[in-house]
Amino acid sequence: MDFQVVVLAGGTSRDLAPLVSRELPKALLPVAERPVLSYVLDLLEDSNLKDIIVVVEEEDPEVTTRIGSWVSSAYADRLNVEVLLDCFDEQNFIENDILIFQLFLHDTWPV
Repeated sequence: MDFQVVVLAGGTSRDLAPLVSRELPKALLPVAERPVLSYVLDLLEDSNLKDIIVVVEEEDPEVTTRIGSWVSSAYADRLNVEVLLDCFDEQNFIENDILIFQLFLHDTWPV
């Protein structure tokens, strides 16, 4: 059975300024010289989980595009990753993401 994985990647943060910005969102923040998102994607790839939806919570679609471009360049031939923009408010981030990713899941029973 193939599984799909949903990764909640956040967006930018006032709390982490000046470390993050629209040019460098949290998911691309370097940790030990690698974007933090790369650690998650590498673990998923090592676990043979290759169908991934990354949800970015951000008002600016440019941030989603930036993360999507990085994912495409780093994992294009290895993983099937779709980067989606969550344009809902921060208060209901997780609940709204569940509604969003249900539209993209192959199976109707998320775990």
